[in-house]
Amino acid sequence: MLFTPMKVAIAMYAIGTTATAVTCFAKDGHAGDVTGTYVLTGVYQNAPHCESAAWVSTTSSSSCVWIKGDSAERKWSTQTNDFPVNIFQDVGYNSKLKEAAC
Repeated sequence: MLFTPMKVAIAMYAIGTTATAVTCFAKDGHAGDVTGTYVLTGVYQNAPHCESAAWVSTTSSSSCVWIKGDSAERKWSTQTNDFPVNIFQDVGYNSKLKEAAC
């Protein structure tokens, strides 16, 4: 069973936990195959096959999704729904993801 960010978010809401679920895609523009779904913590997780990503979150607006690649590290609010298409192009494709304070 594939766990999409929406399914993960609904499950987390139902049990009262807060988290951010990121879905990675094989192509820019949130297209192509899903290459991974990650429930973020405060520790970086490897996400090497991400070329674009989208997320849903039940955390506070003061939290950010941090993306670290070979060439840079960037952050976006967990509450955004305007996902940058070229996130991984900007930071490098051998990426890691975590959730932490902005």
